[in-house]
Amino acid sequence: MDRDCRIRFRQSDLEIEIEGDRKFVEAYFNKLLQKFQIGPFETGEAGNKLLNQLLEQKQPPSHSEKVLLFAYYLEKYRKLESFSADDISGCYQETRIPGPRNINDLIRKLPREYVMEVGRKGKKKAWRLTRQGIEYVETKK
Repeated sequence: MDRDCRIRFRQSDLEIEIEGDRKFVEAYFNKLLQKFQIGPFETGEAGNKLLNQLLEQKQPPSHSEKVLLFAYYLEKYRKLESFSADDISGCYQETRIPGPRNINDLIRKLPREYVMEVGRKGKKKAWRLTRQGIEYVETKK
């Protein structure tokens, strides 16, 4: 078997790595995502197409704005009940944008009316967007 494709996915404490030909990797990976109720994986040159479209539409100028947009994407489109710094880091990786050094610190410094701490996700703090945070993202540009 020609092993020309490898995919590694990490979300909180879950890490998946699959290697093989492209069709096998994509099909098997999508089955695993469905099993974990994460949503389908979209391939593209610059990562997830929907996430990139949101970035183009909203054009967040700062890392704080990007974190809010990524949190919105994770909650609305990936159907995550909460997000951690690892989830946000995954969005930076998917979109191939260099991330900030300390995402946890950046989340903590966001306005309290936009995010709230909801416990833990694995060993990391878990957060949710507030209603005001969702409205903020939706009404930007």
